[in-house]
Amino acid sequence: MEVLGLICAAGLAGMAMAGSLDSPGVPSAGSGMYSIEQTYDYLNSGTVAPTPGPFQEPSTAPGSTMKTMRQLYDDMKTKLDQCNTTTADNVEQGKPFFSTQPGNWGVQTGTLSTLPRPTATPTITATPTVTSTATETPISASCKAIKTAVPTAGDGIYTIDPDGPGGADPFSAYCDMTTDGGGWTLVTRMVSDNAHNSTAQVGTLQAPDQGTTAKLSDTVINQIQTGLYRLTCGAYTAYFDASSKTFIGGGSGCSPKAVHRYKTTLSGDWLEAEGLNADCEHCGVDGFNHAGIPTYSDCRSNCPGCYNGNSWYNLGTLYAR
Repeated sequence: MEVLGLICAAGLAGMAMAGSLDSPGVPSAGSGMYSIEQTYDYLNSGTVAPTPGPFQEPSTAPGSTMKTMRQLYDDMKTKLDQCNTTTADNVEQGKPFFSTQPGNWGVQTGTLSTLPRPTATPTITATPTVTSTATETPISASCKAIKTAVPTAGDGIYTIDPDGPGGADPFSAYCDMTTDGGGWTLVTRMVSDNAHNSTAQVGTLQAPDQGTTAKLSDTVINQIQTGLYRLTCGAYTAYFDASSKTFIGGGSGCSPKAVHRYKTTLSGDWLEAEGLNADCEHCGVDGFNHAGIPTYSDCRSNCPGCYNGNSWYNLGTLYAR
């Protein structure tokens, strides 16, 4: 019994210390154990733990932040599951990598042939500057052409050239790029006078709300439009079919001068202006004899402003597209 007791005592002593049992019989440096927390930190973020000291009993209980083996396993599995490379992937020959693919678990070695690497710094020759001989982009013929080329273009002043290169000089025009799909060129601004009742250019046209009457010449207006006018007089707006007649902004006498086909909404049906010999009495665009349908001007009496279907002396604007 005494011998058996000595054997058990010796065995328990060996379990209680990881150091040498030889004299002096104390645990050796580095014989301690890494904690689960340190193991977790290393696998999770690469944080290297300090070399443990001699093994000894813990002096305090684990803290509240201690990781459990379940947390260690779950978090590490989530990260390692991303290591799905195999030797068939492009890993350079001889380079080790870790794989979690079935049948390839563990450290693998790349098989891709080593790529050639430069052995000297290459000499870079400066590229000579080349002067471009390309022709500049031509100026657009109208606001509609600009909107088509640049759908995000906003309202404002743009340079246009309705008759193209070699004709009259380009000029600045106001473009409405938002109403009814945009692309509208302002061709007339009417105030309370009859100055716009002219086939020639009148004043300087800069904005739809300017305080003075101004218009482009009839020639330019007919070059700009491709089939549609938008006339606003007072509180009323109508659309006119520019393909039915040539726009004539002034004059007198009984000859066809007005564009008569109109509609009250851009998506509506075309209607014909009504009235006594409307071709003689009006010029430009004409929805006369319909309450709320605007008319550009009265060529015979030179009435000021525009007619909104109820009265003259209104402020108005005419756009072409």
